[in-house]
Amino acid sequence: MKFSLHALHALPANLLNRGDDGEPKTIKIGGTLRLRNSSQSWKRDMRSYNRANGAGDLTHAMRTQELPKLIIDALVELGHDRDEAVAKVYEVMKSRGLKVNDSGKTAVMLFLPEGAEERVAKVISEDWDEIQIGKGAPEATVERVTNQFDENRNLDLALYGRFLAEVSGSTIDGALCLAHPMGVDELNVVSDFFTAVEDRGDSERTTSGMMGSVPLTSGIFYRYAALDLDMLAKRYEGDMDAVRTTVQAVTDAFTNAMPQAKRTSTAAFTSPSIVMSVLGRRPVYLADAFTKAVRYNPAEPERDTMTIAIERLLHAHDRSVRRNPRVYEGNGLLLPLGVDETSLPSTVADVVETVEDLAGSVK
Repeated sequence: MKFSLHALHALPANLLNRGDDGEPKTIKIGGTLRLRNSSQSWKRDMRSYNRANGAGDLTHAMRTQELPKLIIDALVELGHDRDEAVAKVYEVMKSRGLKVNDSGKTAVMLFLPEGAEERVAKVISEDWDEIQIGKGAPEATVERVTNQFDENRNLDLALYGRFLAEVSGSTIDGALCLAHPMGVDELNVVSDFFTAVEDRGDSERTTSGMMGSVPLTSGIFYRYAALDLDMLAKRYEGDMDAVRTTVQAVTDAFTNAMPQAKRTSTAAFTSPSIVMSVLGRRPVYLADAFTKAVRYNPAEPERDTMTIAIERLLHAHDRSVRRNPRVYEGNGLLLPLGVDETSLPSTVADVVETVEDLAGSVK
């Protein structure tokens, strides 16, 4: 079973995500250039949000190249000599197939359960005498170290997965798919000219210490995520309470997490105007609702861009349900203020008010 989330999210002046050229990321859809945000950017903020707010008894993961240093520090805390600890940790890393560069970092970024360094340090400490410098670590030690790289009840590993070619058998398929947020309306970019005023200059006149400009955008994002509940249940060894906790955590983060770029100069801390959850046998991404860009019609001032976008999204869902009734199991809706519930398509059955109700679609 698949749990999907759809959102329409209005943003004022912002620069949440940009490319290496410093410009906002874009994509052309239906012949119209739109604003785009990297899914990796939003995914990072969702992960940070869940870590800060917790997810029941599920644990979290860290992304780091500093594992050797972290293990060495933990061994020193256990009472071992630092120079010996460095030599033995490097020996274990080499035996495990993880390259350590001259700066003491692993050659690749690792995605590991938080606290893995302390558990690995404990294994090395227990097998201290068996780890011979220049001769490698015993296979049993290497296997025990590798076992610390995984946790069945780790939220981040379950959602985002991991591919680590250097450690065989360590690949984890992520249960969460997150689309690149896309603008439903035509791209709108303005150049924001700014100056930095000298505070201690001539009191008779204002002087500028520097000046420049940054691009800013605004508009409405269509955002989408799909969660594989069967994959989660397998990962959690059939624990449906853990699955429901994960659905709650994803829904909460999807609704509330925001990229933080330019936050102090734009404060674009908005929330989605509408969030819809859908339970079905396969995920259905409703991007085709916005192949034609949404445009405001001055002749109908009461129907602003968001109102039109909401209508498009809900009717696209309605068409999808009618065409593929066996795919869908149920849905919930977190409505914005001012939406007339009587105007909703008949297949949008349940109108709810809280994130908890949305996540409650999973029985």
